[in-house]
Amino acid sequence: MNFKEFLGIGVLLAFLVLFLKGFLQSFFLSPLGNPFLAIALVFLSYRKVNLWLWVYLLFLGFISGIETNQEVLTLGYFLILGIFFDWVKGYLDLNSFRIKFFFWGANLLFFFAIKLFLLLWTVHFSFALSFWVFQVKKLIHFTLFTLFWAFGIDFFLKNWLVKKEEI
Repeated sequence: MNFKEFLGIGVLLAFLVLFLKGFLQSFFLSPLGNPFLAIALVFLSYRKVNLWLWVYLLFLGFISGIETNQEVLTLGYFLILGIFFDWVKGYLDLNSFRIKFFFWGANLLFFFAIKLFLLLWTVHFSFALSFWVFQVKKLIHFTLFTLFWAFGIDFFLKNWLVKKEEI
């Protein structure tokens, strides 16, 4: 990712998604996943990690953390995500749909597990069945909507993000 892509695609996409997410949440009256995590997954699937991508990951992590008041957690997670994808891209071809789906889904489940751990650590809870049913429903809802965001962004930006020298 260079400076031109950072401003031309990245920042504009983040603000467009921020506006679209706010509109859709007011329409559906429920949270619609984490589109900023989806943007990070899409960009990390197509780009080598460099300075501008690190800046973009910090930007996305901060915006994503603002709505839950967990800025430090999401910044840290997005940085770990960047390190993980940088390491994985040396071993796997992330252009395959199945591999991409597996890694995106695994990252979303890991992100949700961290958030659930922090919830259980800070709030007194019981082992009631209704609590766990609600958490499973939230997990499915979060994962499906974030994957929907990721595949939608991937579908629309694939032509701009694929470079022959980085495949």
